[in-house]
Amino acid sequence: NYPLTDYMNRAHFSLWCVTSSPLIAGNDLRNMTEEVRSILINKEAIRVNQEYAGNAGDRVYQNGSAEIWAKPLPDSSGIADAKSFGVVFFNRNETNLIDIELQFTQLNMTSCTQCAVYDIWAQKQVPNAK
Repeated sequence: NYPLTDYMNRAHFSLWCVTSSPLIAGNDLRNMTEEVRSILINKEAIRVNQEYAGNAGDRVYQNGSAEIWAKPLPDSSGIADAKSFGVVFFNRNETNLIDIELQFTQLNMTSCTQCAVYDIWAQKQVPNAK
């Protein structure tokens, strides 16, 4: 048991959300940092946890310390045959940053002509997602 960094806390909560796990705070709510509070009340992360489109999230990729977890979400775009997913890029290595690339085939998609990627922690669109 050691204190988690803000990155670790976001990773931990992200995995809970993408796997539709019960969201139970195990910390002292009276004495938490603002960063921990902002993680626990992130409405977009909670939405990923609460929405259901047939199954909870699963690990769809693993290579060394790199993992990708994905959960199908109900699509609300109004575009025919559109698919929405909650995706977590997870690095089990605590000391080294790594690049993780997602292929559409990992989400059972053959291509993507109109893709939008939104970072729920930065609360903004990811530019140039292809």
